[in-house]
Amino acid sequence: MDEYSGDNHILSTFINRQKQWIERTYKTKHIGHGWAREKEKAKKQHYHVYLIIDGDVIQNPTKLLKRINAKWYKHGSIWIPTKKLETDRGCFYYIDKHNYKDERAEVIERLSYLAKTRGKGYKDKQAKNYSVSRLKAK
Repeated sequence: MDEYSGDNHILSTFINRQKQWIERTYKTKHIGHGWAREKEKAKKQHYHVYLIIDGDVIQNPTKLLKRINAKWYKHGSIWIPTKKLETDRGCFYYIDKHNYKDERAEVIERLSYLAKTRGKGYKDKQAKNYSVSRLKAK
């Protein structure tokens, strides 16, 4: 974010609007999300964010990422991990019934980075360092 915010209202509103757009565009209500708030070496408040969307609904994130980039610019810059080498994962995991256990384990390991304590705590007293939504299993 370009400017410090003591609370997470900007991000919460942003995520809710993106989820509404995803629901309308991809005709799905099964969308999960999570984020972690940090302020460390860069000395700027930033967030790590993930979305969970049904893989039968969206199989390529290009359109979604363009929209997120276009809508977030007024709050600051955005960095999205890209796939540079064949071994890189980029920002997208596709989990289906054939690779469920392996892919799920990789996703959990990657998202565990958000739980680190370094960089947390720079916020107003009532603000959170983390947030996650809940999805019910089908």
